[in-house]
Amino acid sequence: MAWLIGVVCIILVVRFWRIFLPLAVLAGVVLGVFIGYLALQDRQRQRQQEASAESVRAKLRASADGVARRWEVVSERDPASGELTPRTASVASDNANCRLQVEQRLNTTRLTGIYCAGLKVAVSYPENVQVKFDNRPTSDPMQIQRLSDGDAVYIGSRQDHNALQYDEFLTRIGSAQRVAIQLRFTDAGDYWQSFSLEGADEALLSIGAAKPPTQKTQLPTPAPRPSVATVADSRAWLSRRAWAQLVAGMQEPAVKSLLGEPTQRMTINGSTFWYYGDASQAYVRFVSDYVRDWTGP
Repeated sequence: MAWLIGVVCIILVVRFWRIFLPLAVLAGVVLGVFIGYLALQDRQRQRQQEASAESVRAKLRASADGVARRWEVVSERDPASGELTPRTASVASDNANCRLQVEQRLNTTRLTGIYCAGLKVAVSYPENVQVKFDNRPTSDPMQIQRLSDGDAVYIGSRQDHNALQYDEFLTRIGSAQRVAIQLRFTDAGDYWQSFSLEGADEALLSIGAAKPPTQKTQLPTPAPRPSVATVADSRAWLSRRAWAQLVAGMQEPAVKSLLGEPTQRMTINGSTFWYYGDASQAYVRFVSDYVRDWTGP
């Protein structure tokens, strides 16, 4: 059957070649023009991608703009109490391309976001980045993930056993002067983004991402032959039962009636700390004269 169809086609071409020949030429011309159009579009797309990638690389290669960077704290209004609570501490990179933001979210999530406006950080799971502090001889790996609501990425509080742990990462932020993070940007490759850590210790402390400093103080010499009531009051803070009665939102007089007079008072970035003991092993933190949190002996 196939051979019969072939014979019929040959006969038709021979018989009507004057009709088929112009149609074949026209079809060839149209096909050639279409293929050329696709090739032109492909070259234009490649040039646009190369120009975009070069623009990103030039932006990432830009040197520091000379502006002094300090950490900023942003508060969020508590939906229950209506009180403003510090939740994030952040700083812009030296070239202003990215922002490093430590977050203590309302739902207890702890993370450090890296927000680079107009730039996309490439993430393949799991993705490791290198983190280098100026007071350390070598860099350390940490895992990053992409935030679900955009192109930003974050360093999570859970890290693999062979990576720099998140709490140690925050501790180093509070003790170093600078940190650099190597990120892989889409169409541009790997680039280091450096950040100033000036003021980071106070900023992290204000949002609860760092522990207050331990203060070693000399207790005042007790008066000779103190009364029994005075001795009992000075050691009230040693009672675990007294600490168990603390409640967030208490005011200073109520705390003093439970724990007694603090060994030392200190105000840091809007928070007032009452320290108890000669090594400050216990403290109560007040914000706007109300108890926010505490650590007992």
